[in-house]
Amino acid sequence: MNSSTEEGFNNYYCTPYVIWANGVAKKVLGNKFVGEGNKISPNYLMNEFFELAGYGGNEFMKA
Repeated sequence: MNSSTEEGFNNYYCTPYVIWANGVAKKVLGNKFVGEGNKISPNYLMNEFFELAGYGGNEFMKA
C-alpha cells in the first residue's frame, strides 16, 4: 500500500472491472469481450463499452 510507487498506487486506488456479454451479444456485436481493458476512470466505463460494442459518435452523443 505504498502510494509512492506505481504498483502501490494501483493497489490502493484501482478497482478491477468486468464488461460481461452473453453469447447472443458476442455474436451480434462480433466481439468476444475477452482480455484486459484499459485503466480508466469509472466515468469513462460506458464509453469503453460503446467502443467495444462498435457504437459510433462522440462521447456527448453516446451519453
